[in-house]
Amino acid sequence: MSPRIHPLLRLAERSELALSEGQRAFLAHFDRYQIEGRYPDLLPTAPDVETAREELEQAEEIFQWLSQQLSA
Repeated sequence: MSPRIHPLLRLAERSELALSEGQRAFLAHFDRYQIEGRYPDLLPTAPDVETAREELEQAEEIFQWLSQQLSA
């Protein structure tokens, strides 16, 4: 059973997958966007459109990498 934790970096560390430093930094940063659902009083400042696009692209890259790792 998966642990009942939600910080992306902590989950990734527990997976024992070999994340790059860039992936680790992105996961630590990207966590700020999921906080709204759990802690609405701690809403981060919304990113501008370009930043949002860049971060979604990075999230997609990590998702594809994780999918490959899990199917290996």
